[in-house]
Amino acid sequence: MNLPDLVQLISDTYNTSSQLWSVVGLPDTDTEERRSSFFTQLATTCQEFQQSQQAYLDFVNSQIVQLQQQVSELSVQLGMRVEVVDPKSSEKKWTVLHKLQCALKTLRDEFDTRLNQALRLVNEIQIKCDAADETYPELGNTFDCSIQNCFQNAVQILKLGPKMDQINRLQHLNEAIDKIIAPQFEQAHKLRSELLKVMNQLGRQQLIGLNENQEQIVNLTVNNQLQPKHNTFIQQVITSLQEEIANRVTEISQINEQILQLQQIQQIGMQLLTDKVEPHQLNQLLQPGSVLIRDGCVNDTYYAEVCAEKQRLSDLQENNCGIFIGLLIHKKYTLLSQINKQYERIANITVAHIIEHQREYRFESPIAKLFALMTEITTVQDLLAQIQPIKSTIDTFNELQLDQNELEHIMQDKTRFTSKSRDALQKRKREESLKKNLTQNFPKIMAALIIKLENMSSKLNLNNLNLNDFDVFWNKVAGNPVQISTKDLFGVNYYEIILEVLSKQDQQFKKRYQQFVEHFKRESSELRREIVASPVMNTMIIKTPAVNQKLNQKTKTPVQNMKVGVQNSMLKSSGTSRLVKSLVESTPVTLKKTVSKIPAMK
Repeated sequence: MNLPDLVQLISDTYNTSSQLWSVVGLPDTDTEERRSSFFTQLATTCQEFQQSQQAYLDFVNSQIVQLQQQVSELSVQLGMRVEVVDPKSSEKKWTVLHKLQCALKTLRDEFDTRLNQALRLVNEIQIKCDAADETYPELGNTFDCSIQNCFQNAVQILKLGPKMDQINRLQHLNEAIDKIIAPQFEQAHKLRSELLKVMNQLGRQQLIGLNENQEQIVNLTVNNQLQPKHNTFIQQVITSLQEEIANRVTEISQINEQILQLQQIQQIGMQLLTDKVEPHQLNQLLQPGSVLIRDGCVNDTYYAEVCAEKQRLSDLQENNCGIFIGLLIHKKYTLLSQINKQYERIANITVAHIIEHQREYRFESPIAKLFALMTEITTVQDLLAQIQPIKSTIDTFNELQLDQNELEHIMQDKTRFTSKSRDALQKRKREESLKKNLTQNFPKIMAALIIKLENMSSKLNLNNLNLNDFDVFWNKVAGNPVQISTKDLFGVNYYEIILEVLSKQDQQFKKRYQQFVEHFKRESSELRREIVASPVMNTMIIKTPAVNQKLNQKTKTPVQNMKVGVQNSMLKSSGTSRLVKSLVESTPVTLKKTVSKIPAMK
C-alpha cells in the first residue's frame, strides 16, 4: 500500500463515518467528539511509528559501535590490524553494520581456529611429555611461566588470544619433542607387539597377578595408547611372560611325555584285556581319552587340558596298573611254564581273579615294574625261540648219563669176567661199547652243554629275568628279588650235575673235558651263530647223511672229509646214537686230532 492509497483510505473512512453519524442523528457535540478521536488516533499512530524508527536508528548506531569495539578487541587479541569502516567515507549505516558483522564472524572463526590448533598442540605436547615422563623448559619460556604450571597457564593464556607466533612456537616445539621421544615411542610399539605376541601364545586377554595401576598400564598398551615412560615395566611384564612360556614349554613337554607313557600303558592294558573281558567292562576300565597332543602349544586352555588329561590317566593308571601288572606276571609265568612245569600254577589263574585281586599286585615303582615285565616277557619269548637246541643237548646229556649209570651197574657185576655164559659175554661187549662211547662223547657233551648255557645266559640277558613277583599270586606280597638261573628254567642245576659227574671221573676224563671247554670257548662266537641259525645248521640236531654230506663239502677240505668218513665208520660200528654222531661230525678236525691221542676209558 502506498501513500495516496493510504490518504484515500483515511478520506473514505472519515466520509463513511460522517454519513453514519448523520443517519444516526448524533448531536453535534458527539459528532465532533468522534471526529476528534479519529484524528487523534491517526496522529498518535504516526508519532509512535516515527519514535520506533528513531529507536531503530539508535539501535543500529549502538550495534555499529559495539561491533567496532569487538572487532577492535579481537584484532588486538589476534595481533591483527583490521579497519572495516573508513571514517571519511559516506557509506550507509546498514552497509557499515553488515561489514562489521562479517568482519566479527571472520575474526571469531580465526580465533576459534587458532585456539583449537594451539590447544591441540599443547595437548599433544602434554601427552607426549607425560607419556615419556619428560619436561621441556621451552614450553614454560613460550608462555613465561614455570614448567610445573606451564600446561595450565598455557591454556589460560591461549584462551585470552592465540597469536600466530605462539602457535608457530608450539608447532616447532611439538616437532622437536617428536624427534626427541620418537625412539621411545618406537620402542613402545615394539614392546606392544611383543606383549600381544606372548599374551596370544598364552591365550590371555588380561594378565593375572597385577594391581589396578599395573593392569591399567597394560590395558593402555594393548589398546595402543602408548606411554614410553612405562616401557621398563612393560619389558618386565614381557620378560616374566616369556619365562612363564619357557617354563610351560618344559612342563608341557614333560606332561606330554607322561601322557604318552600313560597312554602306552593304557594301550598295553587294551592289548592285555581285549577278548578277555566284556566291551563295556573294557571301556569302564580304560576310559579312552580325546586330548590330542599339539606341539608348540602353550596357551592356558591347552595347558589346563593336558594337566587334566595327565591327572585322569594317572588316576586310571593308579586304578588299573595292578591289573596290568597282574596280567603281565600271568603272561610271563605262562610262557615260563612251557619250560618248567612248576609255573603252571600261575598260568592257570583266571583274568577275573587278577582283576578282583588287582590291589594286591602292588610294587614300589609300578610303572617301572610294568615295563620291566614287558622286557622280561620279550626275554622269555626269545628264550623259548632259542631253547630247543639246548634242550637237544640236554637230552643227549641225559642219554649219556643213563649210559654212565648202566656202565656203573655192569661194572658192579664181578662175574662178567669169570662166567662163560652168553649174558656175561653180552655184558662185556656192552661195557666196551659204553666205555668207548662215554670216553669219546661224554666230556664233549658236558663241555658243549656248559658253554651253551653260558652263551644263553649272556645272549638272553637272564639278569633281566627274575622271580621276585612269583609270591605275589600266592602269598599276596612281593617276594625278594631273585635272579633267574638255568635251574629255574629247566628245574635242574646242570652246573651241579656236571660237577658231580666230573668228581667221579679220572684225570684223563677231566683233561678231555677241559680241552673241550677251552675249545668251545675259543669257538664260542661260531657256536653262538650256530645256535641262532636254522635248526638244520645246529650241531645238536639229527642230520641225514645227505645233509651231512652237503654241509661237510661246504666247510671241509677233501682231506678233512676223508678223516670224517673214517670217524663216521667208527661211530657206526660202536652203535652210538644219531645225536652223538651229529655232535662228533661237528667237531673241528684240529680238536679231533688231539682227542684221538687220548686213550679210551678203561
